[in-house]
Amino acid sequence: MKRPYKVSLIVIALITLGFLLWYIYGMNRVPKVVNKSEVESEIKDFGYKINDNESKYYKDTFKELEELLNQDEHDDSKYCELIAKLFVIDLYSLDTKINKYEVSSVQYFYPERQEMHRNKVIDNFYNMIEDNSYGKRTMELPIVSNTEVLGTEEVTYTIDEVEYPGVKIEIEISYEKDLGYDKKGSVTLIKKDNKWWVVSFEGVKEV
Repeated sequence: MKRPYKVSLIVIALITLGFLLWYIYGMNRVPKVVNKSEVESEIKDFGYKINDNESKYYKDTFKELEELLNQDEHDDSKYCELIAKLFVIDLYSLDTKINKYEVSSVQYFYPERQEMHRNKVIDNFYNMIEDNSYGKRTMELPIVSNTEVLGTEEVTYTIDEVEYPGVKIEIEISYEKDLGYDKKGSVTLIKKDNKWWVVSFEGVKEV
């Protein structure tokens, strides 16, 4: 009568041992995520944020925006130009992205069209980014090293049959290494709720 009880104990012991061996040897072989991004700084009154994995050039430009907006009265045209630059730097610095879903440039895009922007970038531009969550990326990706405003033009932009005054800014783009990405682009912005928003970008890939 005691044999079934002993068999049950043996089965339980074997299952427990198997689980322990899997946990000790199997779990340790699961790759650990080594790349994570966290918010490093924020311009609270405007809601702009920057992650700690961004390039030095992007961080320096973001700091320039922060210093400008912290003034009691700031140069609005300079504010507009910096948003255009930050958008372009963020959009084209693909090597700082952990994966294709890290579309942080969305924060500069017009609120009602942010999801549209995010989806277009993921589907048509960032879809080729090799995941770097485990630090094993081998492909070369661009990092923007400089941006220069080539010219500005006052324009009218229509959203939902409503016309908004805006600005179109032509920007020259330089990279740490030339990998064949856009050297120029046109950013169109409009102002709403005291903030400048990107509504359109034209390069080789329109987003």
